[in-house]
Amino acid sequence: SYVETTDDMFICHTAVNGHIRIPWAEISHLGMARSEKQRMLFVYQESQDQLLKIQEDLQNYQKLIEDLSSHRDFEELSLKGRQEIIDHLSKIVNDPKE
Repeated sequence: SYVETTDDMFICHTAVNGHIRIPWAEISHLGMARSEKQRMLFVYQESQDQLLKIQEDLQNYQKLIEDLSSHRDFEELSLKGRQEIIDHLSKIVNDPKE
């Protein structure tokens, strides 16, 4: 698996799902979820209800963080994993004022 960014979109290549392409304009939330033991990037496309999580063992992880944070509002959260990210995004999507 690997991830790349272009001026127009975020592209995730996985063995299981193939190529997932999300134009920057369609990314509703992205950021870094940190726990005591790890950190994980997340990209959420609300229109498709699609959540991608990217573990830090990915090659060029720091460059990816820089690329993502330069395109959109980048959230840095203290969360413990996928379920807490989902819970956080659910609150935002259901009550955007938070």
